Amino acid sequence: MVFSGPPEKLKLEESSLTGRYLSGKDPLPLPPRRREVKPGNSLRIKKASQNNLKNLDVDISLGLFVCVTGVSGSGK
Repeated sequence: MVFSGPPEKLKLEESSLTGRYLSGKDPLPLPPRRREVKPGNSLRIKKASQNNLKNLDVDISLGLFVCVTGVSGSGK
């Protein structure tokens, strides 16, 4: 643990790389070109119903960096 507190205070923390990015002091350059989503190139999950999930359908693109987030116990 490097920092504990609200994001507004993290932005003011000079020693935090994350804070510097969030505040815009260290910009994150975007690539000149992004990968295109190819139709049909995805992992399809249908009617997921385990723990907190209730008949969830989702398509997750393949060949791209994909991040699934949520609170603990949310069914990720």
